[in-house]
Amino acid sequence: MRYLSILLLFLPFVTYSKTMFPEGNLFLKESKCTPKENQNDIVLEQFYLNIPKLYNEQAIIENLKSTLVYKGNKVAKNYEQGIRVKSFEVKYSPKQMFPSSASLTLEEVESCTSTALLTQATIDKLIVTSSNRDEIFPEAPEFLTVTDNLITKDSALGSKLGSSYSEMQQRYGRFTLHIPINETYSLTLLGSKHAFLFKNDTFIGYQYSNNLIPTSLGNMLEFVGTPDAMVNSGATYSLSNFARLTEKDIKDLESTFKGFDFTKLSYSNSGNTHLLDGLTIGDWPKELGEPSNNPCYRFDSDLGEFIKNNKSKMTKLVDKNRKASYLTGCMQQLSLGSYEVNLLEQWTLSRAKLLVKDSTLALFTPWTFFKIKEGDSLHSLRLLNRNAVEVIDGETTGFTYKGWKAEFLTYEDAIYSGNLIKQ
Repeated sequence: MRYLSILLLFLPFVTYSKTMFPEGNLFLKESKCTPKENQNDIVLEQFYLNIPKLYNEQAIIENLKSTLVYKGNKVAKNYEQGIRVKSFEVKYSPKQMFPSSASLTLEEVESCTSTALLTQATIDKLIVTSSNRDEIFPEAPEFLTVTDNLITKDSALGSKLGSSYSEMQQRYGRFTLHIPINETYSLTLLGSKHAFLFKNDTFIGYQYSNNLIPTSLGNMLEFVGTPDAMVNSGATYSLSNFARLTEKDIKDLESTFKGFDFTKLSYSNSGNTHLLDGLTIGDWPKELGEPSNNPCYRFDSDLGEFIKNNKSKMTKLVDKNRKASYLTGCMQQLSLGSYEVNLLEQWTLSRAKLLVKDSTLALFTPWTFFKIKEGDSLHSLRLLNRNAVEVIDGETTGFTYKGWKAEFLTYEDAIYSGNLIKQ
């Protein structure tokens, strides 16, 4: 049973005093009760559209909570033995014209040995079991677009060497990917071809390459609308269109930039052709120091708490759907605000041209899920729980274990990736 209501926030917040609050047999989650069998959950939902932006996040969430508890007590009067909280989920959006919402899921009970009532007086005891905050960089433009396309010996895409991290983040709106290497160095990407190296939050190096990162990682990232990137070294060359280089062009590039790449193509009739493929400016140290620990999620702790406690240590990215997520140190993609984990196939670095790949991408280790690891056979799932294995098709296998519902992708009976949702 689902109850739905919508209230626009250009109206005053609704507040409920204790005297007007209807008190029914609405029990907190910790109440010791036996659920009534074969009964559907009762779901109460509330939406708020913050127009204009008058209220902060905490005020919106508290009002959502108060409204749902008020309605929950009214509904509870229809159930003789009462109803108990199963979950309380909140999704907050800081964006104008995007609603925030909350969902209170309740279950009818048969009997109880110990109860704790949920009323306006005890509302602080209602704990959020799932929080989904729209963190898709609300201060950024709708689509990340770079307008300055020029690359010189001391600047790239409008940013001069020596610029601060915050200045550049403000210029572009956001970065597509951010890897905190250690306390001194960090690496960011715009799209999949432009890399920026920072030392103590100061821009020290830029690299462009058509093969900067592994293809599998590049396919995950958002598309960045950049005009044709141009290189200035006396003459102007196109990067994205594989500029054809003469011998003089190559000498000019060598005298201007610390490093550049070109692809050499041979033709039987016209001889060799050199195509500009990538370049670097600034400082790219060979040694970046001891890398920070990028933790792995072990699935036996609360995912939201894990993200909260470790987000400064993990790699952050914006994917092709413009959703923000984190990468742990063992190829686990954690979706912000939702209890979902993607297990990623180990990427291949042999063709990646990123200069600091050994200090960054090479440190990611294969994923694990309890006793299962990448490359294990389907038999390993059956050893954990034979009755929970469901072959969906020739390449997909369903599996449920310790509250996680999984779909694994397989090849020749070996598991290589998967999607996990907390039930």
